[in-house]
Amino acid sequence: MVQLAGDGLDRARQRIQQTTLGHRAHAGDPLYGIRLVLHTGEAFLTDRQRARIDAAFAADESHAIVEVTWCVYQDIVTAYRNPDRAAGKQALQAVIDSRNSRRELNNSLGG
Repeated sequence: MVQLAGDGLDRARQRIQQTTLGHRAHAGDPLYGIRLVLHTGEAFLTDRQRARIDAAFAADESHAIVEVTWCVYQDIVTAYRNPDRAAGKQALQAVIDSRNSRRELNNSLGG
């Protein structure tokens, strides 16, 4: 599940980068510069890495999609890293339920 979430994060980053810049990746592009750091667990980020992520997300409002995807990815990673299996399972179920409720709300609003 973590691998699938990571792949989704990469696809979201690549899609937004292509849409906003017209190309996949070049050195100096905000999202390209944080591609590896995005897969670091939030608890393990250094202050510098956190600042780079924050700057990349703030660089363009369309990067909010990547930010939301990153937050979901971090929630999944945190659930899997929980040493208490029952609590981890409960946290993962909360992530799934949250995504399902957002999807249902979006469908009910015609989105």
